[in-house]
Amino acid sequence: MAVFAIMAVFSYRALWGTLNAREALDRESEELAELQFAVALMEKDFRNIIARPVRDGFGDEQPALAGGGGSLLLTRLGWANPSMEPRSGLQRVEYHWDSRELRRLGWPVLDRGPGTQAVSQVLLDSIDRVTFAFLDDRGDWQGEWPPSLAREQEEKPWPRALRISIESGRLGVIERTVALTARPAPTGAFLSGGEP
Repeated sequence: MAVFAIMAVFSYRALWGTLNAREALDRESEELAELQFAVALMEKDFRNIIARPVRDGFGDEQPALAGGGGSLLLTRLGWANPSMEPRSGLQRVEYHWDSRELRRLGWPVLDRGPGTQAVSQVLLDSIDRVTFAFLDDRGDWQGEWPPSLAREQEEKPWPRALRISIESGRLGVIERTVALTARPAPTGAFLSGGEP
């Protein structure tokens, strides 16, 4: 009888260990899927950046691409419009890291009026750090864009590449670098569906 009791205890521990390992694997798989989705969405936005400045809610001009620390603002092409709403095919997007969350905000218009609200989506949580870096014409990585000297110049510089670094205690450091091309906003991109 004692032998069966000992075997039952070992069997129970083995089963418990297997279930715990399965739970941990499921959690890690879910985190990895969230990370893959977030990185794919960011890469898509980065590849569609366009050199179209916008006006903020106070009417002040803002650069097409601006960032520093854990925040990045950009104007992108390719905002799908399957219902053919009367809006631009361009979108203003912000990535913002704060309180261990990486959020993506998207505005319904490029040139906002007072009170225009963004749609916010949490892409990742439990993130230790997010940073953006910009490759300038000299081949140096800058921690903010536009560079402080360029803010006063008439001609606005454009980075050659954009890098995002995501640090997670569980998944380590993930970096992606995307080459950028300066594309002026096409005239037709402001029409419904983005057709010229």
